[in-house]
Order: sequence, then C-alpha cells, then structure tokens
Amino acid sequence: MASLVHHPVHPNPLSDALCDISRRKYSMSIEELYAVQQSLLTALSLVCEVVNSRRCSISRLPPEILAHIFSFVPARLPHVGSSHASSRAKQTYDLIPVTHVCQRWRAIALGTSSLWSTVCETSAAHSATRHLRSRARRASLTVFLDRPRQSTAMVELLACDGADVVELNLHGLQDMSSHDLVSELLAFPASRLERAVVRRRGRCIISDAPGEEAKPVIELWAGMAPRLKTLDLHDLPFLPSNVFAGLTNLTLSYEHIQTEWTPSDLLDFLSKAPSLKHVRLRGLPSDLHLRHPSSLTPVSLPSLRTLEIGNCRGQCSPMPLIQLLLSHINVPTTASIRVYGADARNATRPLSPLQNSGGQSRLDLDMSFSALTMTVSRPSAATISLELSTAGASKVSLEDAVKAFTDECSPVRELTISSQRAWSVWCDPALLLSALPELETLRIDDGLLVPELLDALREPVCHRLRTVRLPPLQDPILVQRLSSVLEGRSSGTHRPFNFLAL
Repeated sequence: MASLVHHPVHPNPLSDALCDISRRKYSMSIEELYAVQQSLLTALSLVCEVVNSRRCSISRLPPEILAHIFSFVPARLPHVGSSHASSRAKQTYDLIPVTHVCQRWRAIALGTSSLWSTVCETSAAHSATRHLRSRARRASLTVFLDRPRQSTAMVELLACDGADVVELNLHGLQDMSSHDLVSELLAFPASRLERAVVRRRGRCIISDAPGEEAKPVIELWAGMAPRLKTLDLHDLPFLPSNVFAGLTNLTLSYEHIQTEWTPSDLLDFLSKAPSLKHVRLRGLPSDLHLRHPSSLTPVSLPSLRTLEIGNCRGQCSPMPLIQLLLSHINVPTTASIRVYGADARNATRPLSPLQNSGGQSRLDLDMSFSALTMTVSRPSAATISLELSTAGASKVSLEDAVKAFTDECSPVRELTISSQRAWSVWCDPALLLSALPELETLRIDDGLLVPELLDALREPVCHRLRTVRLPPLQDPILVQRLSSVLEGRSSGTHRPFNFLAL
C-alpha cells in the first residue's frame, strides 16, 4: 500500500470568518452586514494591489534601472545668469514622494546617493538640508540657494563639506550684508568647485556694520578654487583677488549696487585668469574710467573668443570707458567683441581696436526699429560689433555715428546693409558711399533701400565698385532705373559693376 503523505493544514482565518458569516447571515444586524461588506472590500482592494504589482513589469526591473528612472523625477531648477555652462541643480524635494510608494522603491532611492546630490533651499518650507546631505553621502554636491537669507544648516554644510561642492548657486540674498555673504557662504576651501553663480536679487536690505565694510577686492573660497571654470557675479560690490588658472567663462553684471573698485582692479582680475574664453561685462558704471590712475597695465587674453561690454549705467557716455577697456585688453584675431546698449547720440568716439589694424574690412550695417548695429570683420583683427540704441536719435546723430565707425574701418571692401527703416530716417546713402572709396562689393538685403541707393550710385562714388547684389526687382521702373545706372557708370569714368539678384 502506498504511503500517504500528510501536508500540514494551516489555519485560514478568512475561511473561518466566511463560515461564521454563512451560519449567522440571517441573524446579523444591518450594521454588522455593512461592517463585513466594508472589510471584504478593503481585503479585495489589497489583494488586487498585490496581484497588480506582481504583474506590473516595472516591479521586475533591476534596481539600477529604477534608480535611473528616478533621476528624471526631480525638475531642473531655473537656470539664472548668462553663463555658457548648464546647471546640474535639480529640485531634490520632488524625490520625497518616490520614497513613500513602497519599501523597495524607498530602499533603491535612499541607496542611490547621486539622486540626492543637489542640496537646495528655495523656500522657507525647505528645512531638510541636513537630511538631504546625509542621503548624498560622498557624492559630488550641487548647492542651490534662492532665499533672502541662508539657513544655519546651509552655513554648516559649506563649512564642513565645502570640499565636496562642485556647483554653487546662490540667489536672492537681499537680507545678507556683503560681509556676511563672504564670511558665511564664500569662505570655504572649494577644491572641487567648477561652477559658481552668485546673484543678489534687488537692492540689499542689510548694510555692513561699521568696520565690516566689504573691500573692493576680496579673496574668495580661502584662495582655493583650482577647478573653477564658470564664475557669474551679479550686484556684488567686490572683485575676487584669486588666481583662477582654469576659469573660462566670466560674467560680471551690475544693476543696483555701487562699486568701489577701479579699472586697474578689473584688469588685474582679468590678468589672473589667463584661460578666459568668454567674458561678459554688463552694467558697469559709465564713469568708471575716471577712477583709473595715469597708467594702466594691458592684459593679454590669448584664449578669448567673445568679449561683451554693454548696458553701462550712469548719465555720461559709456564710450570713453569702453575705449579704455578695449585699448588695454589684447585679444586674438579670432575673437569677437560686442559693444551694446550705448546711445547713438554719444557714439562718435573711436574704438581703438579698429584703428591701425590694417587689412581689408567687411562692414555690416543693420538698422532695426530700435537699434543700429555696425559690425566690422577683417583677417588681421578681432570682429567688433557696435549696437547703438536709436531712441531719441536724429538722422544727423545716426549719420555721425555711422561715419565715425566707417572711418575707423577703412579700407572697407565689402558692405552689407539691411534695414527695417527707410534711408530718410537714418542715413543718406550718397553720404555713406562717399565715405567708402575702396568699396568693391555692395549687398542690399531689403527692397525699400533700393530706389535711393540707385540714385546715390549715379553720383561719383565708389570708383572701385565691382559687384552689387540687390533683392529681386519686381517694379519695371526700378529695372529701368538700374539699367540707366549701369549705362551711366559704363560710359563715364566709373568702373562698371555687375548686378546680381539675391
């Protein structure tokens, strides 16, 4: 006889409860029946949840895949400033709901330190700085502060773990004096720091105490920031005295604050960052040139690609200041210089990089409804773009600005003109062409400029002109006028030119 295998019988409370209900179903009160119904519905919901979770494919994903998916949960914090490098800052508080889904998700999220690498304080409710720091463990830290004043936990984090910070974003700071800002948030040794953005928003409410006023030039990060590549400072009254050997992107901008440093301090700061590629100077005091000593030491930036100076603040013309800076910053011929925000009524002062640079020039004039942009490029010098505000400027002022710029660009071989406004508003084409005797190629991008230009070409101007590029001429009168100009220049002492339609 085959042996019988006895399996242990486990008690089933649910089965016993159902048997009890079956025996008492006619004797139970309506309240008891409702209670039993609610219990059964709750049990059914729990069973369905477990069954669905086991059927769901996401529950079978490896932990490292889930951790990668979790990395897309936090929203990117707003990128403020004009630096070329993108920020790694994310809203870490978005991950907290993920840790409350289930035990497995919580273990994976808390076990992945890179998910918690951003320590942020963007509102008064963000008070978990210490907890977020502990979850990041030894991961490289990104610090993001956007509040009127920092918390004690943030100060402690930078003091104790500043060596782990690779990106520092400080915004707001209205309730912090400059002394407190430097001593509490910018004094830690930053041996791994690569990107620093410090932007005070609005006017500073708290002033420095007597005897604690910020100096015009201050050492930051205890003089240790060897890996810093991007630095963006906004509305801070001081300049760093550090040597930034690896700094490539620099932005200095000012809107409300008064500065005490001099052009000599600025040039000295630039000289300590020889690897700079992109420099933006925005909102400098227009009278800053009056603070400099009798002689300044020129600065050489051999790696520079772009230099932007604009929106200078003050009542006087910014052109003397811009002239001073450009004449003391030596840039490579491949660099691009942009000057913007100046008033066309005060733009008759020459720019030294254009003078005596030699070589043939290409000149581009772009007249919009709000600005006149003049760009000159040549093989032997950096490209320079001058953007002038035309608000309140008369035609005479605009003509003077164009003539001053073209005189510096001489000899100009190529000229391109585009305009949203008619010649009568901003320049006489005959006057412009007479200032360019070496012109060989002329291009007009807008049809509204063609009629008066053809009349100007009847004059004895541009004797070396070879090629004229115009928009397609749909008006028979313009076609006839062009033919007349071509015949007139061919029969006269002028060199005939070739007409090409764009």
